[in-house]
Amino acid sequence: MRVIFYTGKGGSGKSVISCATALKLSELGYETLVISSDPAHTLSDALETRVQHTPTKIEVGGSENKNKNLWAVQVDPIREVREKYSVIQEYIVSLFKSKGLDEVLAYEIAALPNMTEFVALLKVVEFVESGSYDVIVLDTVPSGEALKNIYLPTLLGSTAAKLIKMVAPLAGIAKIVEPIVGLPTPSKEVINEDIRLMEILGRLKDIIIDRKVTSLRLIANPDAFSVQNLRRTHLLANLYDINVDLAIINKVIPEKVSDAYFRGWKDAQAKYLVEAEAAFHPLPIKRLRLFQSEVKGLGLLSELGNELFGGGDGGGDGGGNGSGDGGGNGSGDGGGDGGGDGDEKEPEDPAKIYFEGKAIRVEALRRGQGLEVVVPLPLASGDKEVCEVERMGEDLSVVVSTEIGEVRNFIPLPTIAQMMRLERAKLLNGELHIYFKDEKDNGRK
Repeated sequence: MRVIFYTGKGGSGKSVISCATALKLSELGYETLVISSDPAHTLSDALETRVQHTPTKIEVGGSENKNKNLWAVQVDPIREVREKYSVIQEYIVSLFKSKGLDEVLAYEIAALPNMTEFVALLKVVEFVESGSYDVIVLDTVPSGEALKNIYLPTLLGSTAAKLIKMVAPLAGIAKIVEPIVGLPTPSKEVINEDIRLMEILGRLKDIIIDRKVTSLRLIANPDAFSVQNLRRTHLLANLYDINVDLAIINKVIPEKVSDAYFRGWKDAQAKYLVEAEAAFHPLPIKRLRLFQSEVKGLGLLSELGNELFGGGDGGGDGGGNGSGDGGGNGSGDGGGDGGGDGDEKEPEDPAKIYFEGKAIRVEALRRGQGLEVVVPLPLASGDKEVCEVERMGEDLSVVVSTEIGEVRNFIPLPTIAQMMRLERAKLLNGELHIYFKDEKDNGRK
């Protein structure tokens, strides 16, 4: 089982690359499902098929029907919440209405920010546990928000679940004090629904941090803003202990384009490509050429997938009808330049794990003197970064402020670390080292 998340700055070509990857996987015989939470219905546009809120079979191969393995889902968050989480939503609405809000406005506010993406993640759990698919490809929202949603189970899961379970037995008593506090109290049904949701979030977390199952793939255009966004996303993913196995630089102007009008663009792209490859090493980077037209339809998606993962004509610009939103180019570390010599590339399996970085690890210090928690931060040099580490109950709050922005995460501590005191933290060679000392050593010299 494989789960592949694609994320990147808006306009980087996530939807097209997600669809091309899913199509390539289905051509290799994998039962493949591509999911989108984009309200613009980009899956329907790219696949030129009306994609429903339930798995929609994408017919590939015409009358030959040679490929029956591709499915697509366009998440409908309103329907999902209404069908599965309406009890919680109605309680939230009742809270707002009790404070005098109009019912229409109360429902609007109850549709919390990022609800679409959140529901899409819950659907991942449903489809993984169904066992119906070999690979699930998720076309996510732009980078920063996507990662916050992906790691929401860890930020909420354990503490929230414990709190809700503690409150559950008191649901009946709470109704007695409702007139006093002036707010509706949650019913037992609401609390049970909350507990069920927390359990789903816990299972989602297990899927996301399993490096043999889940990979995050980053997409950027060769410009300053996209590359900076990619760096922040990569840093955040490592802090969240999510494996990033591949980066794709999209819309690279092919070498054969020699028009003077594009000279400045090509020079700038060359600069950012070099910067990206240096910054993300040893993470594999593929390049996708800028096609001559928009990628829509299975034919062009297949061409893009072949250029990205091999298994067909190299194509290059000789194809004549690629896409501005996608576009593909050589594979492997760094890819090629989209020259389009037409040579067939060695086919790859897009389901493979291209790279497995270091996970957050806990190491015992010598002579039982404490523990060291190591958080890989490959883009943090220690020169300009400022780290704040604070203990918060059973978790460790880590904030890294860098030139590309501030990122934060809560890292669950092993039981033994909860009996130790936090001593110090430092950035060293792209890793954040956090040291805990045994309380028994306080009086030792």
